[in-house]
Amino acid sequence: MNTLLWTTILRSQWQKAPRDVATHPLMGNVFENMVVADAFKTRFNAGRRPDLYFYRNSSGSIEIDLLRDDGTDLYACEIKAASAFHEKMISGRRKFSGIAPNVKRSTVIYSGKTMLPLAANYADIGLVMSN
Repeated sequence: MNTLLWTTILRSQWQKAPRDVATHPLMGNVFENMVVADAFKTRFNAGRRPDLYFYRNSSGSIEIDLLRDDGTDLYACEIKAASAFHEKMISGRRKFSGIAPNVKRSTVIYSGKTMLPLAANYADIGLVMSN
């Protein structure tokens, strides 16, 4: 299913009952696609190669929603549509660091309003994508 179809479904849902959009089953997919599209746009507009990837191991136990490779270091982003931060949001990153020790910074992007300092190696998404 492509982003245009998701957007159409959510738009029709929004017109029926705006409060239901946040709980729509496709909301997470649309939110993730919006963030990834913006990351690509940020890289292209800065005149840089995107070098953006998605990672999932063969068993599906480790997944990184957005991974940027600058040639020597990796920057990992976990994307969640949730409005509250949960510790489990960074579990994939913790597992990934076991197989990829060159992750320089990690970011959790979620739809909440609170900016949380997670640790010294976590960074703002704008900085991660534009540098």
